[in-house]
Amino acid sequence: MTAYEEQPGSPVENLTKTGIAATRTLMCAWADRWALATELSLDGGAYPHDTSGMPTLDPDTLKVQSISINPFEAEVGGVAALAEYEKAIVTVRYGTETAQGAEITADGRVKETFEPSAEFLTLDPKNFAWGNWATGDKLKDGEAPGEIYLGGTYCLTRYDLLTMPDTLHLIGTTNSDDIQTRTSLMRDIIFKAGSLMFQPPSISPRVNEKGILMCDAAYRFPYKPMEKGGWNTFWRAKTGAYESLYNPKGKFEPYPPASWVGI
Repeated sequence: MTAYEEQPGSPVENLTKTGIAATRTLMCAWADRWALATELSLDGGAYPHDTSGMPTLDPDTLKVQSISINPFEAEVGGVAALAEYEKAIVTVRYGTETAQGAEITADGRVKETFEPSAEFLTLDPKNFAWGNWATGDKLKDGEAPGEIYLGGTYCLTRYDLLTMPDTLHLIGTTNSDDIQTRTSLMRDIIFKAGSLMFQPPSISPRVNEKGILMCDAAYRFPYKPMEKGGWNTFWRAKTGAYESLYNPKGKFEPYPPASWVGI
């Protein structure tokens, strides 16, 4: 390990709205500044001080977020009148998250949100009458009422993936099993089988501070509640309900069920 000295008044620890933060101030030889910064970032850059008692879900997730380097002393001179330094001040900032709203889970860093949506459906006027069903006037086409179809989109982002997700074969499928949310804010929400439809994720490749190529995958799963038939049933005017359709090959499922294990 490159030699350094932690300076008086270091570390400074903070409790923020998004978690725990800490700053360490270190001194090392100017020539060793980048070697030290690299070593501090290895293995995720774990915070070395005692984290027991910290009010956070998992103090062990306190990792290096950024490192800045400043000269401690300077003497102008040397080749081409460049400044020469003997010592460097290395400021290391730690935090419990690197993406706003992300959370450390068993699947790594994950963020979940839900975006509501609404769709207007025109109902069949033959199923309604004015005043009384038996004696009242049946509705004309222009008098058909409408219904708001409430749904939404379940959004899942997974960070720091070392390989791109192999999901092309899942495009257009529905979840064959119930899907349970993963983060604490959306804990215990279960999307029933058949209620989510798979869209290809948005992949964002990047290189981390250790030079490792990784990516973030943002998924958007349009949601139709099973109370409204899910994705593979259709509105039947005669019964006023969502039902399955059949063709010579059997049940018509335009969004076939598939296992999403590993997503």
